[in-house]
Amino acid sequence: MQEEGFERKEGHMSAVEGSHEILDVMGDHPKVYFCTSVFKDAAQHRNRLERMARNVRRPFDEVTDDGTIIYGKTWADPERFAELGVPEEFYAVKSSHVELAWWLLEEMLEEGDLEEGEIVEQHPTVDGTVVERTPLA
Repeated sequence: MQEEGFERKEGHMSAVEGSHEILDVMGDHPKVYFCTSVFKDAAQHRNRLERMARNVRRPFDEVTDDGTIIYGKTWADPERFAELGVPEEFYAVKSSHVELAWWLLEEMLEEGDLEEGEIVEQHPTVDGTVVERTPLA
């Protein structure tokens, strides 16, 4: 069965006829909001990432409005953090580096407590795709 103004394609109905006419008539109305499917998909993806980030974040991770996680990364000896009295909830020791609150990393570099590091922004997914790295010295 085919409804007026719609055409069946591959089991889905898609608006084809009449949609431009409706938009021409109602598009300028203050209570009508036109949202493209691309925009809607992008917004849903961002919301999904933000929920995931809030669920997997560590105490020192910052969650952005885009649903990414930001943290600091340095290659300093983990014992250095204990020497400086950094509380354990502000960093995590990995096999080849230490991850910590980005703002704490910046402060430690400014104070001369550490020599190098970077701010990392990544997706909160299993593969943890890195979106951006900002080297600090």
